[in-house]
Amino acid sequence: MAAAAPDQRLLFATTFEALLVRAYPDRITPPLKRQLAADGVDLDHPFLPAYPLGTWLKVLRTVTENVAPGVDHPTALRDVGRRFIAGYFETMLGKTTLPLLRLLGPLRTFRRMTQNFRAGNNFIETELTEAAPNDVTMVINHCLAEDPRFIQGLLEHGLELIRAPTPSLEVVSHSSDGRACYRARWGA
Repeated sequence: MAAAAPDQRLLFATTFEALLVRAYPDRITPPLKRQLAADGVDLDHPFLPAYPLGTWLKVLRTVTENVAPGVDHPTALRDVGRRFIAGYFETMLGKTTLPLLRLLGPLRTFRRMTQNFRAGNNFIETELTEAAPNDVTMVINHCLAEDPRFIQGLLEHGLELIRAPTPSLEVVSHSSDGRACYRARWGA
């Protein structure tokens, strides 16, 4: 399946639920709710089925700045990514996905990463290079933020949640168009 055209890149409601309802249930203050509404997501109404990538990027920046004031943005984004994936696995879709990913294990989870991401959007594509059964490099066509650390945190904590032994994940490269490359390793 080809990636969506840049102006048709959408993120689905479950993605916003994971971030805004599940990851930070006690941190969405009235002023933050007003800012999120200005960004395009009104929490006083049901989520729309999908939102443009631009809306996601504004919401992610707003949330990151509000939940981690004073923390440098890359570090805060990494933490938000970690909280996001934990929140995702608390959604209805996530609750059904986590046991499957645990059964598949880290390598097979990475092999199907495009499908994993497509549960939350219509445009993410990944390419995987396997150096060993517990050492992979993954290129992603958009890291869902202006900095690759959101996905870094998401993948790091995702590996922990699927019970990969001693996981590590590093950013190898990142470009201004959102492409990023990550290296993941875990114990045998």
